[in-house]
Amino acid sequence: MASHIVGYPRMGPKRELKFALESFWDGKSSAEDLQNVSADLRSSIWKQMSDVGIKYIPSNTFSYYDQVLDTTTMLGAVPPRYNWNGGEIGFDTYFSMARGNASVPAMEMTKWFDTNYHFIVPELGPDVKFSYASHKAVNEYKEAKALGVDTVPVFVGPVSYLLLSKPAKGVEKTFDLLSLLDKILPVYKEVIAELKEAGATWIQFDEATLVKDLEPHQLQAFTKAYSELESTCSGLNDLEKAGITVIQIDEAALREGLPLRKAEHAFYLDWAVHSFRITNVGVLDTTQIHTHMCYSNFNDIIHSIINMDADVITIENSRSDEKLLSVFREGVKYGAGIGPGVYDIHSPRIPSMEEIADRVNKMLAVLETNILWVNPDCGLKTRKYGEVKPALENMVTAAKKLRSELASAK
Repeated sequence: MASHIVGYPRMGPKRELKFALESFWDGKSSAEDLQNVSADLRSSIWKQMSDVGIKYIPSNTFSYYDQVLDTTTMLGAVPPRYNWNGGEIGFDTYFSMARGNASVPAMEMTKWFDTNYHFIVPELGPDVKFSYASHKAVNEYKEAKALGVDTVPVFVGPVSYLLLSKPAKGVEKTFDLLSLLDKILPVYKEVIAELKEAGATWIQFDEATLVKDLEPHQLQAFTKAYSELESTCSGLNDLEKAGITVIQIDEAALREGLPLRKAEHAFYLDWAVHSFRITNVGVLDTTQIHTHMCYSNFNDIIHSIINMDADVITIENSRSDEKLLSVFREGVKYGAGIGPGVYDIHSPRIPSMEEIADRVNKMLAVLETNILWVNPDCGLKTRKYGEVKPALENMVTAAKKLRSELASAK
């Protein structure tokens, strides 16, 4: 059993951060003094959690003011009155937003839900130019890692951030703050990419507004946001950057996890299909997504299989006596690639070229030639090399023979 906490008090056992902040604001100490006190507090907190055996230790939970303001800073969503001109946001701009300065007032402060804690309310509108303007989360992750502590960076989630915001002055009160989701997600993705490069394996997003009664369009925003962020976290984009254009994601387990009660089938299948699609939502259109399903009765869930929207699906069919193909004989149209499996890899028996060709011809009776893939019906790890090589040779020979025959028949 792994231990985890979602955050930790940041003021210090003797309220060191409070006194360091007040000293800095009063001009009695420097920014470097404040940073040193803060670094000592973070180090002490991480060490304490590590010493008591916490496995998943949070980082980026430290703040000089509040974590919503930290998110505003990360996103570069600084109201124009603070005259920020880009670059990494420093203390002057940060504390001006929090406390105001001699020239302009602070941003609005409000209660965090029904607690006595407060946060600085983001001021947003259609003209805000979001940019990655604070590397605090990555810097603190690296800081902890240098101390030998691997942490879980924690963020205010993108949807809650927008729902906790307000239209800026001059923006219509009816402005849909969630319309900015597409503009802030690229910044979140940049941060995730940097954290992955730094070695982070877990990231925590706090979507606090989920405790409230939300409208359907607000709930849909979570699906959109985390579909995109999941793709960034999944590593598929890294494979694409390496030049890989075909990726197989195993396996949907649509049938294996299907509840025994039929009344629960629809909910489960919707969830399973959605989960599969989330894993590859951010890949390029030119990347081909494959999936594989082991022995099962697929006929009554064929429409869910179609909804998975994989480019190619391979399935174990060779021992089913072609029963799987009956769903296509009954008129179901499947437009993506499909490889029903032309020989049984669970048997040491080596199929002949003629046997494989005969099986492919049966498939071609119900499947279009442009969607049929010729493949073994599962992976080859159970077979010896002396069995694999001749079986694959016969399979390739059969495929070439049938291609030639089909070309001649045109």
